[in-house]
Amino acid sequence: FHVLHLDIQIIWVIFAELESLTPYYIYDMKFRKTISVAALAVLLTSCGGTFDERLDAEAREYTEKHLPALVEPGHMLDSITYEADQRTLHEWHTFLGQLDTPEAESVMKENETMMRQTVLENLRQDTKWQTCKEEGVRFAYHYRSTRTGDTVMVIVLEPSEYR
Repeated sequence: FHVLHLDIQIIWVIFAELESLTPYYIYDMKFRKTISVAALAVLLTSCGGTFDERLDAEAREYTEKHLPALVEPGHMLDSITYEADQRTLHEWHTFLGQLDTPEAESVMKENETMMRQTVLENLRQDTKWQTCKEEGVRFAYHYRSTRTGDTVMVIVLEPSEYR
């Protein structure tokens, strides 16, 4: 299941701000996400039922089989859900370790507009989500602190924004 994560450059900005990680390791994680994208494309095109039923089933199945999973150091994808009545695909993330500090949270909040724009651009350019985009699915990304349990950020992308 492809996950639109905080852009690698944004993660690097946060870590550079905290002076704690080399860029090579971050770029290595991007390769792992690409493999998951191909799996979703195959699954969505091969299942029966309505689009909403297929997307809901695939989100549940992927969550049961593959999640939680470490996306990048300090960034865990916990689950993916689909809310058919709102036509919204939700990704539920948590920050851990070096990304789950008051300092990191402050940097993220200061750069929230840039982060949102980067996630939007990634979605616009990602052809693997083409079917979902054609169907007018909203994409919601929920980021939570493991340390406090509080929501750090929610990014919701409407079809009118990514088309």
